[in-house]
Amino acid sequence: MKPAPLSELAAGDGPIVTSAYADMSRCTKSQRHLIMFEHGAGFSFSNVHPSYAGGSHDRRFVSLFCEVNDWTQRRNLRTFHDARSHVVGCPKLDGMSKAKRTRRAKSGPVVCVSFHWDCLVAPETRSAMSHYEGVLPEIARQFNLVMHGHPRIAGRSRELADKLGLEYIESFDEVCRRADVYVNDASSTLYEFAALAGPVVVLNAPWYRRGVDHGLRFWDCSDIGPSCDEPEELADAIRAAIDEPKEMRERREDYSLSVFPYMGESAERAAHVIAHLPELVAGEALPPLRPEPLPPGCAVATVDKATIADVLLWHGEAALDVREAEYIAHLGPGVRLTGSLEPAFRALLAGWDCVAAHVPYPYKAATAPRMLKYDERAYFARAGLKPQDAKTWLLDLSFALEVRE
Repeated sequence: MKPAPLSELAAGDGPIVTSAYADMSRCTKSQRHLIMFEHGAGFSFSNVHPSYAGGSHDRRFVSLFCEVNDWTQRRNLRTFHDARSHVVGCPKLDGMSKAKRTRRAKSGPVVCVSFHWDCLVAPETRSAMSHYEGVLPEIARQFNLVMHGHPRIAGRSRELADKLGLEYIESFDEVCRRADVYVNDASSTLYEFAALAGPVVVLNAPWYRRGVDHGLRFWDCSDIGPSCDEPEELADAIRAAIDEPKEMRERREDYSLSVFPYMGESAERAAHVIAHLPELVAGEALPPLRPEPLPPGCAVATVDKATIADVLLWHGEAALDVREAEYIAHLGPGVRLTGSLEPAFRALLAGWDCVAAHVPYPYKAATAPRMLKYDERAYFARAGLKPQDAKTWLLDLSFALEVRE
């Protein structure tokens, strides 16, 4: 697939969603908002390469980071302290988590061996294929073996499979459906299989440094399955994975929940986050990363701790001082901010007495006799007034508010 020309990218006004640094970097010239999904399990490395969470360079142009997990969020916020960052999980796995699986072929458990490509970002991103390929003929004699590989080493993996007389499975979806055990060195698919399908074996290579702390695969969650450092250990590690004891299975499941939260709901969660940034979707300027003071004379009245935290985030401490305010936002329990409150106050400053959300009356504007009901949990009014007593602008929009039951 050929990439779209820059003229096409610049022609739209909505956000551009990417999950690879090179694609995102290319889109910075489009002048559109950029949404960055960290791909895979969210690996990153201590040299803060821009291809991974925590890197810099063109990542500074990202309007919204949709994070796989807490690991990627912590790294991105360490580099960009005020970044908009939301943990949404991995949308790729949503459909796969519901797929039907075939297990335990008549010839015995299916073991799939797969390798990462020889990426030179760090020693830990390199492939372990050269370290283990010599033992694969013996592994093929002992187990029902198939092969898979990272797309950037697929050709070499396929050649090795042909040489050994093994089936090469192109699709990782099919690997998850058919394999009982997945053997891998340093790909996100190691954790994806563990979360979706079953036991894994972790392959270490002599060039994987034990003294580094990249998190996840190196080394916080490296014990997600049996591991081996040398080729002669591989057969025993596979047997241990096939027989996976309860303690090992529970550890794998615990790691999977932390690496891939919101399994099956990630795309929906991401859509919710994006939808609650209307300026992002419309291609307008996003609210400032630092609190933006409300217009003079405007303030917020609320006792809900979560709402207070939202107001401090969006508008600062002064917005909560109602003592001399002429225009007040009355926000009840469970009301959360999803954007700036300034647009709602703008109607009051233009001459209206109140701004409220209809329930369920559809009038865009009404005087008191025509207005039957409004949502009392969130309304904006001149000091001392309520919507039923004054000239009120009724909205069927949230005006940057969300009511959570």
